[in-house]
Amino acid sequence: MRYVPRMLCSLIVVTMALAVACGRDSDEGSLGIPAASPTPVNPQAVLERSGEVMEALESFHFRLTHENGGTPLGQGLVIREVQGDVARPDKISLELSGLAGNLAMRLSLIAIGEDSFISNPITGEWEAVPPEVSPLGFFEPTKGVSEIMKRIESPRLISTDDDGYTISGTIPSESLASLFGAVEEGNSIDINVVIDATSLFLLEARLEGRITASEQDGVIRIITLSHFNEPVEIELPVR
Repeated sequence: MRYVPRMLCSLIVVTMALAVACGRDSDEGSLGIPAASPTPVNPQAVLERSGEVMEALESFHFRLTHENGGTPLGQGLVIREVQGDVARPDKISLELSGLAGNLAMRLSLIAIGEDSFISNPITGEWEAVPPEVSPLGFFEPTKGVSEIMKRIESPRLISTDDDGYTISGTIPSESLASLFGAVEEGNSIDINVVIDATSLFLLEARLEGRITASEQDGVIRIITLSHFNEPVEIELPVR
């Protein structure tokens, strides 16, 4: 009868033990420890951090569009679209389109500090306008964007991926005065925001609800932001 040498038996036992361990590791991880679950995203923390990032911006491109109507500005003006550039500390250049009564209207606005100019929608010539009578004298997009991030209530994470976070909640109508002027206070506006997952820049805000007293029901506003911290030249017009 032949006997297996003791050393060979030991090698066989060790090999079998390793095979069993490897099979277990394939289910539990390389160290036999169950893989940790991803850290859940805290939507409130994302909003707060994004708000800090947006407050520190030197410049950005701003676009406001509407579904089902526009934003009334008084004196028969209803704005359908606004887009342009904003630069710290106090420079704004905008293109606006909408209605003046039943007439389509397009005009431009440039403001630097206390100096504000609007293009005449008929002649196209630039006219100086005191801030207190400017149709967009209230318009402070940097402050308005910051207020959006600070004032969202009951935030809820809708989705997250490599591109960004989508968060929903509500926001008080009065916190939007820097973007929409004379608001109807006491209203709760439904809001969805999209925040870039890497930079934490606010990319889009969708607002649904009655913001101004004279607007029609069912208006949905979409704010999109882009060109963050890119160089922008805003100069007062030559007259």
